[in-house]
Amino acid sequence: MAAVEETDGESSTEAVDDQAPVIAEDQTFAYDENSIAGDVLATVAASDNVGIASYAIVGGNDAGWFAIDATGAITLTAAGRAAAANDYETGDNSFTLTIQVVDAAGNVTTEDITLTIENTIDTDEEVLAEIFEDSSSDGPGNEGSQNGVLVTDDQLAMIADNVFRFS
Repeated sequence: MAAVEETDGESSTEAVDDQAPVIAEDQTFAYDENSIAGDVLATVAASDNVGIASYAIVGGNDAGWFAIDATGAITLTAAGRAAAANDYETGDNSFTLTIQVVDAAGNVTTEDITLTIENTIDTDEEVLAEIFEDSSSDGPGNEGSQNGVLVTDDQLAMIADNVFRFS
C-alpha cells in the first residue's frame, strides 16, 4: 500500500489506498407495500479502510423506482410509489438491485441486494373481505352458525384499527 516516487534523485514513500470497499454479501430487505415516496426501505451495509465516498444503484432499477443516498439508505421514489414496486398484488414482489460503492481513492465494489415487498391489508374493504372469508367456513366454534359472523380477537382488532376510524 505504498508507492515510491523519485524526484531529483530523492525517493519518498506515499500511502496509496488500493483496497476496495466491502459490501456485505446476501443482503435482503423487506418493506411494506403502499410505502410513501422517500421512505427508507433499507440501508446497505458496506465498509472501507479509509471511507466510502459514494453509493449508486447500477443495475435492476431501470424504471427508477428506487434511489440510494450517500449513507447507503435506499428509498422509494415518486415513480416507485405509483408503480408495481409498491404493490404486493401487482407483478413482482422481489427486486434485485446491483449496488456500487466507491471509496475516496476511486476503488469500486459492486454487490447485488434484494428488496422484497411485504403484503399488508390495502383497504377497509379488504379487511372486511378477509374477516368474512375466514369466518364463512364451518370451522371450530362456527359449526352451522347462521345467525351472525364469528370473529377472533385479532380480526376484531383489525376492524377497529382499519374500518372504524373517525377523526
